[in-house]
Amino acid sequence: MPPSAGAASAAEELERLSAEYAELQAAGEEQHAADSVLLHDVQLARLKLRALLDNFKQRRPPAEELAERYEAQIDELSEELRQLREENSLLALHHDRGVGMDLLEVPLSARSTSAAQRLHGEAKEFWRSEAQLAASRRRNMVNEWYLSQLRNQLQEVAHDLRSRTSERKDLQKRFDEA
Repeated sequence: MPPSAGAASAAEELERLSAEYAELQAAGEEQHAADSVLLHDVQLARLKLRALLDNFKQRRPPAEELAERYEAQIDELSEELRQLREENSLLALHHDRGVGMDLLEVPLSARSTSAAQRLHGEAKEFWRSEAQLAASRRRNMVNEWYLSQLRNQLQEVAHDLRSRTSERKDLQKRFDEA
């Protein structure tokens, strides 16, 4: 092997290693940025939880407030789930277009692509409706619970009012007799 060939292969190896090092540095910087964002998110969540705990220690929130807060969190999670489902179905649709030829050995026609897009749209609408229905059911359950609490309070007030009315009538009767 001539010396120039060894120098060329060493230069190629050096260039390859330099490129690999640059890629690793870029990946490290990306990971550091992702870790920083995650740390910031965790710090924000901790701050929110600490504020909730402090508020709870100062004043116990009524059950309705807790239900509303949890309902809002469930709605956020449901929306995120719906978006993930939508993204997943889009990825599957695009993946099937590329893989469809291998699996079926027949290219997907414009008609089948259109049908897949229509099904995707229907699935999106179904998931949105399903999330709205679940949210409505949760709200109804909370409202029914709240209504039962109000009904119980009203019955207690009515009972107190009847007993006070009875006491007032007894006092009036005694006063009239005296």
